[in-house]
Amino acid sequence: MNYTRQEIPYVNYVRDTREAEVYLLVTNQPAGSGGQQYTLTYEGLGKFEGMNDTLIYTSNPDESNTEVRENKTNLMKMGLMRFVARTNVFNEVVISN
Repeated sequence: MNYTRQEIPYVNYVRDTREAEVYLLVTNQPAGSGGQQYTLTYEGLGKFEGMNDTLIYTSNPDESNTEVRENKTNLMKMGLMRFVARTNVFNEVVISN
């Protein structure tokens, strides 16, 4: 979780979902390829009510834990962009390829 917080500093992390504007649930299950399938479910709350999305990342069995962590975090960032674009911090985020 520390890595995610470092890589996504423009998000205020809360423990109580009643204070959240976006709820992100990450689940995983084994994939047929030998890797893991991660499902990221975004649920908009409050001013983002009704903005829901689901993204899926499937790791390869030969990826290191670091690569999996980086790929999951990058997908989290991408999923958060539609929410960030509707806030005052949108101009603080740089998107690059």
